[in-house]
Amino acid sequence: MNNDRRLIEDFIPIKEISQESAREKSIRKGHISTLHLWWARRPLVAARAAVYASLIPAPETPQKRTALAKTMIDLCKWEADENTINKARKAILEAQRDRLGLPENTPLKEVPPPKVLDMFAGGGAIPLESLRLGCETYAIDLNPVAHIIELCTLVYPQKYGKKLAEEVERWGNWVIEKVKAEIGDLYPEIVVGEGIEDNKEQMELFEPQTKQLGLSFHQKLNPVAYLWTRTVKCPNPSCGASIPLVRQTWLCKKSKKYVALKVIPVVKPVMARHEAISDCFAPLAMTEENLMAMTEQKTVRYEVVEAASEKELGFNPAEGSSRGNSTCSHCGTTIKSKPYVQDEGKAGRIGQQLMAIVCTTPGAKGKTYLSGTDYQRYIPDEASILERLDRLCKEADLTIPDEPVKVWSGVFNAPLYGLDNFGKLFTPRQLLSLMTFVKWVRLAHKEIVSSGVDEDLAKTICTYLGLGVTKIANKSSNLGVYQSGRENIISPIGNGRLPMTWDFPESNLIGDSAVNWKDSLQYTIENVRNLVEIPKSAIVK
Repeated sequence: MNNDRRLIEDFIPIKEISQESAREKSIRKGHISTLHLWWARRPLVAARAAVYASLIPAPETPQKRTALAKTMIDLCKWEADENTINKARKAILEAQRDRLGLPENTPLKEVPPPKVLDMFAGGGAIPLESLRLGCETYAIDLNPVAHIIELCTLVYPQKYGKKLAEEVERWGNWVIEKVKAEIGDLYPEIVVGEGIEDNKEQMELFEPQTKQLGLSFHQKLNPVAYLWTRTVKCPNPSCGASIPLVRQTWLCKKSKKYVALKVIPVVKPVMARHEAISDCFAPLAMTEENLMAMTEQKTVRYEVVEAASEKELGFNPAEGSSRGNSTCSHCGTTIKSKPYVQDEGKAGRIGQQLMAIVCTTPGAKGKTYLSGTDYQRYIPDEASILERLDRLCKEADLTIPDEPVKVWSGVFNAPLYGLDNFGKLFTPRQLLSLMTFVKWVRLAHKEIVSSGVDEDLAKTICTYLGLGVTKIANKSSNLGVYQSGRENIISPIGNGRLPMTWDFPESNLIGDSAVNWKDSLQYTIENVRNLVEIPKSAIVK
């Protein structure tokens, strides 16, 4: 009987590997998890331990077990150095030589490396660590997203080497410059107090808030993100107010910096045309004065309040809607998510209101928050955006994604509120921005080839650029999440679900902070630079 017992059957330092796996989650740049999201991704250190322990024979003595335990602990660290990896490669080849029955004096360079097959490679953790340990690696997955991730993780870096990172960076910068030239006006620079200096009423509201936030008139700010809330019309026929469905209004919760939005009900007098005039009075009524009538518009305004402690804010920012259930701040009517908000959504009557704009100040640290009510004029007209989007699609032969999406119990419930196809998961500005990136990534391929780059390398570069588009799309939908604790935008599918949200951030995709193309590109470049450092091994797609 052949007793080919392996180390993985005898001993694994679970505690140490678990600690390293947990720490690995906090490693951002350079980790393959930042190349593209894959829900079932395994920690690299755990995959490395599994591959190594599967190829090394079980220890015959307690002394060997102790020695192997130390080797495993050193090997299964994110920062495992080249010397440690080379020792592991040598041990694997020695075990392979013994397993094949080759003479002990056979040089290791003449020993064929072991073959490792991962039938369900997914995000590529196991085959990547197999490559790192010098094995001839086979990776298979039927999912096309997984297959592309594996190509970008396992194949292209080793095929093209260091020049790949340089080319991706070069053409990624080319894309952003083209996109900025086309849609730079969608995210205009903000000038504090611009346009209201002669409005006494607005200035009375504006001046105290500006002073509290440490801003000065005509100060220039760069928009990072725009925070929106969904709204519905109050079902009380005598009210009809626009009701925000925002869950809570926290903007920042940090030591000595507590920033939140105070919701203030307002009633605005507006002029509206009579919708119906009796035919018999038509000759008399057809004057401008008779066609117009004064009416009221009930809504809310948002005021940014900053304090050194939560108590000093003077209100509770957590008092918002709960799962879409809300209360009208004008008449006190209770609005139920089921069925009222769902019915409004399916009828296309859920609106949205700008709550705040998150900004950075050139040359300064930290974020500044502006009231969306005061800076509404910096939001491009939606009708003109839709016209530009239609024109872009016709000129670039693109199609807005309109594939239907269905309710997935416990995972995805947005279709219950009218978001029943992929295109509806994005605002018009998000769609125009993302489709513009798609246009220029496609055009980049033609430009790269015409510059003399090999066709296959051009496709490879554009594959990484395509992953860049998917990365910004991941955090740039109207189901996104703004995290007040860290003041950033997080992936709405980070926990494996995509729930309906009642408020969402809209990031500046061409900016220099938070979720944007430049940031996404840098993560990709760091990944490629790390991956090309893995010594060349046999790779089989």
